[in-house]
Formats: sequence, C-alpha cells, structure tokens
Amino acid sequence: MATPNAPVSTLDTILALQLTVAWAGEGRCEPARLGWWQTDLVDEAGGGDLP
Repeated sequence: MATPNAPVSTLDTILALQLTVAWAGEGRCEPARLGWWQTDLVDEAGGGDLP
C-alpha cells in the first residue's frame, strides 16, 4: 500500500511551526521566553562561524 505524498507547502508549514515552538520554548536566552526547556538555539558567534 503506497502512502500519499504531502504537498511541499504542507511540509513547509509543519517545519515553520516546529521552529516557532522550538524558539518560543527556550529558557536560557535573554530575555527568557516560555522556558519549556533549558536551551538556547542562538549561536554564540551569531552565525559568524558558518562558511
């Protein structure tokens, strides 16, 4: 049984929601957000270490 493929727009929406929830739930950032988990996804170098 083959599974139907989801449209790219649906996958984009799911990814955007996941990133929003991850960002909003951070608790180690300044200022702290919702604090659901003790993480901070912001890079210390502000992305400057990327080529």
